[in-house]
Amino acid sequence: MKLYIPGLVLGFAILFFPSQAQACSCAAQLPFLQTAKYSDLVVRGKIIDYVRAGKPENLYPIAIVVDIQERYKGTPKSKRVTIQGNTGIECHPYASEFPIGTEWVVGAYKAPDKKGGWMIGTCGEYRLQVEGETVTGQIRDRNSQSMRLSEFRKLLKNSR
Repeated sequence: MKLYIPGLVLGFAILFFPSQAQACSCAAQLPFLQTAKYSDLVVRGKIIDYVRAGKPENLYPIAIVVDIQERYKGTPKSKRVTIQGNTGIECHPYASEFPIGTEWVVGAYKAPDKKGGWMIGTCGEYRLQVEGETVTGQIRDRNSQSMRLSEFRKLLKNSR
C-alpha cells in the first residue's frame, strides 16, 4: 500500500491543481489578432538593446529595450519601452529570442511585479516579426502567414 500513496498524491495534485502541474500549458493558442484585444500595449518597434543580469562574467538578457516605431494600442510613458523576458521560471519568451536590430509587432501587458514594465503574454501569439514592409507570424489563425504591413494595420484596426 505504501507504494501507491505517492502515485495517488501525484494524481490528486494533477487533477485538482492542473495549472501548477502543467506550468506552461495553455488551453487556447490564439492568433495575434485575438491576443491583441487582451493586450495593454501593442506596438511595432525595433530591438535596440537588452537589459542583462547575472554574474559579470556570465551576463544574460532578461529584457528587451524596444524603440517604438508605431503604437497601435496603449499609452507607453516614452518612445522606448522595456519588455521583460523569461528568466527561466516563467513561460513567456526569452529576451534572446528577439535579436538586437530586429523589428517586431508585440502585444504586451503590464507586468504585475515590475515597476512600469511590460511582459509579453504566454498563451497565444503575442509577437510578429517585421522585415521591411512584411509582417510574419500567426496573424489570423494558428498557421504562419506573411502580409504587407499596410494590410496588417487595417486588420488590426478592424479587429478591435
